[in-house]
Amino acid sequence: MTYTGNGRRDSYDRRVNAEIAYVFRHALLREAAYQLQLPGDRARLHAIAFSVIEDRGGGRPPGATLRELEEAFHLPARLADTWAEELAEHARRAEGASGAPGAEAARFYLGRAAEFADRRFQTEAAARLWLAHAETATGVERAESLRRAGLVLLATGRSARAEEALTQALAEDLKVGSLRHEGAVRMNLGNLYLETGRGAQAETEYVRSLEIHRELGDPRGVSLLLGNLGLHYKETGRLEQAERTYEEAQSLQRKLGERRGEGVTLGNLGGLCHETGRTAEAERFYRDALVVHREVGNRRSEGIVLGNLSVLLMSLGRHAEAEPLDEEAMAIHREVGIRRSEGVAWGNRARMFAETGRPQEAEAAFSNAFAILAEARDVRSRGGFLCGYALFLLPQGRRAEAEAAWREGAGLLDEVGDTSQRGAQHDRMLSECGRLGVPPLESGGTARH
Repeated sequence: MTYTGNGRRDSYDRRVNAEIAYVFRHALLREAAYQLQLPGDRARLHAIAFSVIEDRGGGRPPGATLRELEEAFHLPARLADTWAEELAEHARRAEGASGAPGAEAARFYLGRAAEFADRRFQTEAAARLWLAHAETATGVERAESLRRAGLVLLATGRSARAEEALTQALAEDLKVGSLRHEGAVRMNLGNLYLETGRGAQAETEYVRSLEIHRELGDPRGVSLLLGNLGLHYKETGRLEQAERTYEEAQSLQRKLGERRGEGVTLGNLGGLCHETGRTAEAERFYRDALVVHREVGNRRSEGIVLGNLSVLLMSLGRHAEAEPLDEEAMAIHREVGIRRSEGVAWGNRARMFAETGRPQEAEAAFSNAFAILAEARDVRSRGGFLCGYALFLLPQGRRAEAEAAWREGAGLLDEVGDTSQRGAQHDRMLSECGRLGVPPLESGGTARH
């Protein structure tokens, strides 16, 4: 209906608004009206809706649907991206109508919708849309969508589903012979294996991926792999090799102007210095990493470094500085939906509560950490915090519980081959038992899952 200028516009507007509100509040009525349309008419209406929305959004964004590796889908944002998922659905439902946008348009907008959700840390939507896009694509395009889905799933703690997606992506790469994309997927699989306690498999994937990136002459990829290998070397007790590898990665990243990667490497160097007792260097590296993460908008890594800096300051007795950083880190983990990082943050918070005389809050925080880390299948972090929980229980006279927690935590660290953290936890245990005048806790045993 169109306003005809009869002097009753206010009442007319109220009546139209009421009618619109009524229609959209009754989904069953709307669906019934939709189903009353003939299939051909529905398709034609979807084609019209697609055309109107795309035009309103400034027209179809330029560029290919896919660019290989890290450039895939990273096209400049357009207004149409706000409605990309809706456009994809209209294109799909318009099939068969005259002037229909076609399957290519549906696939194009599914990719744009997935990228739009991913950039905004809308993790549930991003994972769903990447997997949906993979169903419509073939070859390297399908492999890239599966890879992106795997990254989101891994970041949000759904490691089993992430492994499935990444394994499918690798199979697609091997089928089409895309060596470049194979290198990227193998690096991501290495990260997954490392996070889920399979260090030997992680190293195999990292080394093969590094070979591929060197063969292709891809210095950026080489720098990323060096950073990941450095982390693996650190966690398996090869600290000098880890430091050399990090420094090589940082040198290459600076030469390339690769600020995002450099920020991650700076944070990793901070962790290495913290572990080897160089606390002043560790704090400097952490603060430098924060500057870079904020500069490039890497919220996930910013949250991780804030948490690590908080732990460092706690170890130095600077609790008044540490607690606000812990709060900020937790807020970021929740904002970006990274469950594994949230679990680690709860474990760090538990230690802070324990050290500042808040045992009930510490107990609750440990419980939250164990639940989330079990869900995320983060064996390494769970093992470390179980050891910490054992040392929290000892001063309370809860020896039997402490021994059970210690055996489980130490067993998990042995299982993943984290000799570095295992040794540090053992030293902490001996020191605490000596302070309390009690026998050392038993080590080893079979880890419970």
